[in-house]
Amino acid sequence: MRHGTLPYKILNDLNRRRLQFFRTAQVGEAFGSSQSVSRALRKLVEEGKIEAVTRGVYRILTGEPPVLAFDRAWSNPGAVFSPEKSIAVTLARPTFQDVARLCRAYGVERVRKVLISLSADGDIPKRLELEWQHRLNNIQQGFRDAAARQFAH
Repeated sequence: MRHGTLPYKILNDLNRRRLQFFRTAQVGEAFGSSQSVSRALRKLVEEGKIEAVTRGVYRILTGEPPVLAFDRAWSNPGAVFSPEKSIAVTLARPTFQDVARLCRAYGVERVRKVLISLSADGDIPKRLELEWQHRLNNIQQGFRDAAARQFAH
């Protein structure tokens, strides 16, 4: 994303306000028409900067590698991996806390895509994929509930 573009300006504004969840309406008219803001938000979703929680409600993704309970890449301690590689290594030996941390940092859908890919490639058993699909649904519902609580005030 290039500096000066509408998605970049919106993301900077959201980060400056330190919002965890936000509504489309909170982005404000300062950024133009509702159509241009909606297009910018879709672009931010595509780029993995924000994640849709419910209709018109989004969550800002940190994108920062989370601190996990233990280093699963024991043969290469302290190595820095791409988000997809970190997710894959964690899903090979998952704990709920660590998967939830990955979802908070990178988004539930990104974790789900890696899970489906691992299962399709035969790297994890289908049974494990189905179990974690259910858990990812629960994590996603937790984000929805947290957003609902924030906006209930």
